[in-house]
Amino acid sequence: VGRKMKNENNQINLTASRVGSYFNNECLRNLVYESAGKKLRKELDWPEPDGSNSASALAGNEWEQYLLSKLIMQSAKNESCVLYKANDGKFDVNETIDILKHLSDLKAISSIEGLDDSIELSGRYKCIYIYQSSVRATESFSNEIGLSSYANIGFSKEMYPDFLMAEYDEINDSYVITVIDVKGASHIKTNAQIQIALYAKMLDGIVKENNIITITGHAGSNEYGKDIVCA
Repeated sequence: VGRKMKNENNQINLTASRVGSYFNNECLRNLVYESAGKKLRKELDWPEPDGSNSASALAGNEWEQYLLSKLIMQSAKNESCVLYKANDGKFDVNETIDILKHLSDLKAISSIEGLDDSIELSGRYKCIYIYQSSVRATESFSNEIGLSSYANIGFSKEMYPDFLMAEYDEINDSYVITVIDVKGASHIKTNAQIQIALYAKMLDGIVKENNIITITGHAGSNEYGKDIVCA
């Protein structure tokens, strides 16, 4: 597909979620269809997706909102824990990078435009949650997985893991980041493991590309049921 398409507007926009789903159904046609833009679908005379959410997606969204409300209440009661949330629901990549660079500087984070100012900030937090942050595929990430040679195939400019959790490491005076994606399921599926692994790799590329020295490590996890399971 990548070698045959010459028009840059006919981009195949992959996401971590779509790639993860491929490892469940192993259907390349479905991956290309879901990742194709409107212009490419029209050119190939493909129908548009119906846009409806599956039952599992709806269950996942419901569980995500429950966890969000729980974390909001927790951050209001616990002086060592805080939740960062954007007023418009999501942080873009640049805002996410700013937050990660200044995890120890609450004043700098407080100045980020669009931050929900209903959450009071004080002191140093041992645990920081960032809701709906953004990650993207860096050049090093694309090179590593072999996408650099395909001009028309790439990852979407921004993807949104549900939460980033930054835990303060007193020994190294830095933060360890865990990428959390919420699934309304009774067990971890392959697609979820692939999705969170890609998010973690993208985050690693962002940290290195932007020389974010306040972060010393990261991991991926899927939040489901009442447990966090590391991928």
